[in-house]
Amino acid sequence: KRTQLEGRGVGSNDDRQFDEVRERTISRLALEVKEAVNSDPMHGPRHDRERHNIGMEYELLLEKRLRSMGELLTLPYIT
Repeated sequence: KRTQLEGRGVGSNDDRQFDEVRERTISRLALEVKEAVNSDPMHGPRHDRERHNIGMEYELLLEKRLRSMGELLTLPYIT
């Protein structure tokens, strides 16, 4: 769009206004996306990350308990 405007003799003031409008639009869009991601308690990336971390902590706890019981070597595989 900018090249089309420049071809029509649009001055630098108009270019500056175009840049300001574009930045406001991008900023608003980024804010809306951030709010949407943060407002999704069940299916958003934050929830996935928290669920993954809890699962990893639980696996480490299980492995530690199995090692203390001496039964780790009798498992068919180690994750």
